[in-house]
Amino acid sequence: MVSFSKKMFFALSFLYLGIHLLFFIFQRKLLFPNPSLLTKDASHSILQIPSSDGRSIYLLISEVPKSRALVLHFHGNAEIIQDTQELAEHYKKIGISFVAMEYAGYGLAHKDSISENKLYDDAEKTFTFLKERFPNQQIVLEGQSIGTGIAVELAKRGYGQKLILFSPYSSVLELARAHYPFLIFLPYLALDRFENRAKTSFIKMDTLIVHGKEDEIVPFQMGAALHSKITNSKLLALDHTGHNDLFLNHTDSIFLEIENLIGKK
Repeated sequence: MVSFSKKMFFALSFLYLGIHLLFFIFQRKLLFPNPSLLTKDASHSILQIPSSDGRSIYLLISEVPKSRALVLHFHGNAEIIQDTQELAEHYKKIGISFVAMEYAGYGLAHKDSISENKLYDDAEKTFTFLKERFPNQQIVLEGQSIGTGIAVELAKRGYGQKLILFSPYSSVLELARAHYPFLIFLPYLALDRFENRAKTSFIKMDTLIVHGKEDEIVPFQMGAALHSKITNSKLLALDHTGHNDLFLNHTDSIFLEIENLIGKK
């Protein structure tokens, strides 16, 4: 006869493994929540270009005459490209063009499936398109939160002249461990890893890292760790600032550092 303690052990073991199974099944829903905001209007142009596998890549474009640089932006995981229009307006004020790439599975591309590699492929395709359309333009790679992984990968591949990272993480796996330390089998289950820290040795360009010291989603220490690994980087550490309020009280100081990075007129 099986003792009560053994029954409890097996029950808890199945429960524990079941939690891992649920994480494996729903991990992309957690990482890419895909906000359903398809009705948002865009006051800026939306351009459609073909992906390498026949899908459409949607780009929000704010083109500034005689622009001194072009920022290619990769947004956070709870945004769509229409949410970046206020950021585009800030760049317009300082004479910089702005392009935001939509993710597969998001916004206008909501019918497509998403993966880390697909995002990298779309980003490379977008960069190539922009380089052909704006051959003499300095292109600055910029990522926010999950988007920092895409910007870092492009920088690793040798694309872009400057790099801006808002609230970056060391890797998605390390971030998951920080939030779910009890899931010990995470390394074997993660489908998308976005290994930012492992790619830092390949980044030689000037880099600006902006991170809130009270970030409740991506620990500030992760941004600081990337800063310590990227040779030509500067860390703008924002006091009393979390993950989603970087620009709430610090817009002027952030854009002052961006202008210093890109080069003033």
